[in-house]
Amino acid sequence: MKLMVDFFSGLGGASEAFIHDLGWQVLRYDNNPLLRDVPLTLMADLLHDEIRIRHQIDVFWASPECREFSMAYHAPGPTAKRNGIPFTPCMKQVKKCIQFIEENNPTYFVIENVKGAVPYFRELLGEPRQIIGPVYLWGNFPLIHIPKGFKHVKDDSRWSSDPLRYNARSKIPIEISRGLLTAIEGQRTLDFYQ
Repeated sequence: MKLMVDFFSGLGGASEAFIHDLGWQVLRYDNNPLLRDVPLTLMADLLHDEIRIRHQIDVFWASPECREFSMAYHAPGPTAKRNGIPFTPCMKQVKKCIQFIEENNPTYFVIENVKGAVPYFRELLGEPRQIIGPVYLWGNFPLIHIPKGFKHVKDDSRWSSDPLRYNARSKIPIEISRGLLTAIEGQRTLDFYQ
């Protein structure tokens, strides 16, 4: 059985296709107790807890919080700029993901974020490997094929007072999860014939 680990998993969009494939085991990790009922989600302080996985990780996906990098009007960076206050986003989550990758050497890894992260991620991760609409992907993974005409639409069905609204809006679309699964399975087939 192959293993996918999903850090900062939120509502689980990135790993959704893998969960429904019988050949995969998925471990989701998040620190928000409101997400404890999302299937296969384990609660952990990803910055401070030691996450030990004893098996080879085939796919590691991480979606560090994007608020730090968002260019939206009410995000911390633009708010600070309007108020004339210097702002440097916190890179602790990204650095923790890189540390986890270095320690566990997954076959494939993806770190996902928004366009505003590009200048901050560049020094640590280089340029994004793939951009799918507003989803920017860094890492070592086969390119994801997305159906022609795909348009990422953020979930705006929740009230602004809903504590999970941010998670719903930032959920990775199933098309990206399926595309990654298909690309990885296709890569494995190619490796078999080489």
